[in-house]
This record gives sequence, C-alpha cells and structure tokens, in this order.
Amino acid sequence: MNKNNRDRGMIRYYLLFLLIFSQISIAGSIEEIQKFLNKGEASKAFELAKKNQTELEGGPAFDFVYGMAAMASGKPQLAVFAFERVLMLQPFNHRARLELGRAHTMQGNWKAAKTEFNLVLKQNPPENVQRRIKYFLDRIRKQQQSLSVQNHIDASITAGYSSNINSATSDASVTIPALGVVILGASNREIGAFYTGMKVKASMMKRQNKYSGFKTSIGLKQLTHAGYHEFDTTSLGIQGSYIFKKNKNRIEIPVQFHRLFLDSSPYRKLVTAGVSWKHKISAKDSASLYTQGGFIRYDTASERNVNLVLAGTSWTKKLAGAGKVFSASAFAGNEDAVNSNGAHYSRIYLGMRTGLQWALNKKQVLYGVLSVQRAKHKQPDPVFAVTRHDRYINFLFGWNKTINKDWSVKAKLDLADNNSNVPIYDYDRNQFSVTFSYRLK
Repeated sequence: MNKNNRDRGMIRYYLLFLLIFSQISIAGSIEEIQKFLNKGEASKAFELAKKNQTELEGGPAFDFVYGMAAMASGKPQLAVFAFERVLMLQPFNHRARLELGRAHTMQGNWKAAKTEFNLVLKQNPPENVQRRIKYFLDRIRKQQQSLSVQNHIDASITAGYSSNINSATSDASVTIPALGVVILGASNREIGAFYTGMKVKASMMKRQNKYSGFKTSIGLKQLTHAGYHEFDTTSLGIQGSYIFKKNKNRIEIPVQFHRLFLDSSPYRKLVTAGVSWKHKISAKDSASLYTQGGFIRYDTASERNVNLVLAGTSWTKKLAGAGKVFSASAFAGNEDAVNSNGAHYSRIYLGMRTGLQWALNKKQVLYGVLSVQRAKHKQPDPVFAVTRHDRYINFLFGWNKTINKDWSVKAKLDLADNNSNVPIYDYDRNQFSVTFSYRLK
C-alpha cells in the first residue's frame, strides 16, 4: 500500500514537472517572438511563430503574439484568424479586439474594423487607447471618402520669354548641296518673343477598392506670342489610366490623346498607350520600368507621320535630410515613317535624365533636371544629302511655392541646346516663365 502511494506520488511529481517545464517552454517561445517584434524584426518573429504554431496554436498568449507577428509581416488575414481564436476564449480581451480591428483595417475590411473599434470604445478604455482608436476610425473615414469620385478643376496663367519660339537656327543662311548657299527667311530663323498662356484642366479619380482605381483628365492649353501670332498654339490633351497598387508594387496602364493647333489650324495629333511598373525597394528607394507605343500624325505634312515605341527605366532615392529626392532614368525609342517619301524622318534615340528635388519647407520646393538625348535618323536627308544626327541637352531649374490650399506659384528656367549636323535643326533656346495656379474645386 505504501509502495503504491509512493508510486502515485512520484507520477504526480513527474506530471507536475512536465507541466511546469512545458509552461516554461511555451513562455520562452512567446518571449522570443515578442523580443523580435520589439526589435522590429518582423520576419524573424513570424518565422519563429510559424515554427511553433502546430504545438502552441489555441493558447491565447501564443495566438496573440502570432497575430502581432503576422500583422507586422504584412499578413493581416492570418492575424485576423489568430485574434479571433483569442477572443473565442477571452471575449473581454480588449487589446486583442483592438488588434483585430487593426488587422481588418489592413485588409480594407473597414466595416468589420469599425465594429471592433467601437466595441472597445464602449468599454471606456484609457485615454491613450481612445486616442489610438479614434486615429484608426479617422483613417477609415478618409479611406472610405477616397473611394468616392474625386473631381478637381485647375486653372493657371503663365507669362514668360523664349529666345527661340520656333526652335530654328540662328544662322542667316545654310548650304544645300544642290543649290549652294541659301538665305533663310525671317520665319525660318530663331525668333525671340514674350508670351502669355492659360491652361484649364479637369481631373477625376475613382478608386474601385483598396488596390485599384481609374483616373482621367482633360486639359486645354493656349500660348500667345507677342507680335508673332503665326506661332501661337492651342493644345487639347485627354488622358486616362487604370492603376493597381498592392504591397510594394504599382502598375499603371495609361492612354493619351493630344491634339495641337498652330495659329488656330489643325497641325498634329499624338496617340499613345503603355504600361508601367513601379516597385518600392525600401523606405528610401524605388525603381520603375515602362513601355509605350503609339503614333504621330501631321495634318498638312503627311511625310512626317511616324509610328513610335519607347521603353525606359528609372530610380528614385530619398537622400539624407528632409525633403531631398534624387532621381535618374534612361530610355530608348524608335520611330518609323509611315510613308516612303518620309523615310528620312525614321529615327532611333537614346536618352538619360537625372534630377534633384529639395523641399525647403512645407510650402517651397526647388528642383533641377538635366536631360541628354542622342538621335540618329535611318535615311539621309533628301535636301542636305546627309544622315541626320542630333544631340539634345536640356537643363531645367524650377521653384514651386504653395501660397494656400487653392493658390500656388512656380518659376521655371529652361535651357536647351540641340546640336545637329543638318544646319536647320541646329538651335538653342533659353526660356523663363512664371505661372500662377488656382484649384477651382
């Protein structure tokens, strides 16, 4: 009898030891997961939680840290399941309910998120918790508003001076192989003039859901040159695009139509469609790829009609210090003439662009952009009997200032130089302008 009692006692001690050891092991695993979360190492926290899931799932303490690790790793659906398991056993665990609301918010399930947040608010939690919940409810409200159609109408007026409004050579004469020296008329040489402009643009954006949406715009722009109205232009632009954004990726499919009038007469139209992909590499770096195809058609010079395709890549980096952004891009394109009498307008080109933006404060931004492009035409020019080569360099420097929520002003200096082996295409242009913009709606 005494021996049996001793055996049963030993078994009880052994079972108690196993229970204590298992609880220590569970607590240790949970503590390790929490340590990774505290250090911001979400992926390691989730890996460890996943490793222990089969053994520890169903325990409220483990399910809670599992949910936190899943949320921190960008897996809100798994977090929802974990917090729901906690609440099944602990329905008054308001911290778990708060985190469940956050997980629903990450999924875009705003109705469920609001339900959970309001249930916590009814328990009159501490002031800091109430502030946090109200912050999330405000975010949900803004997200829901963003799903409605957003319309904007912007108008601007511009005044400036261009040293070469017709992008023409400064030479008084050129040499043509078949004719010798030819004196150029005034309209075929560079003309400097002051100009004024106006632009009106209406935009609309409609988000379908958390990840996708559409945006469209239509704009009308007019430039008037003092004393040289034959170079006045009016342009109509219509654009639309479908946007899909999820996690670190953004895909956009844009289409555009552009119509240009010269001195009130139809001059040229451009139609393009394309696709772009942007990837957020880190908090400071992003990269993108894009391609585009389309055509250009001239109303009175059909020999210049071309079909075009281009592709490019870009990289953007936020620099040390607030408001500083560096960008660089490279691109290549091909244009093929539609008509045989315009074969010399077919060309290939390569280019690069680099820029720096510096936000001086919340209302002022300085920026500079340097662009370089080389183009080679595929057939000799029939007049000058050489195959045209161009090297185009452009430097743009600007300053933008937000006056208030409706008004803004910007000043821009634009310096361009096109070096060409065909004299009539060799030119430079310096341009300065000031623009005032107003958002009507």
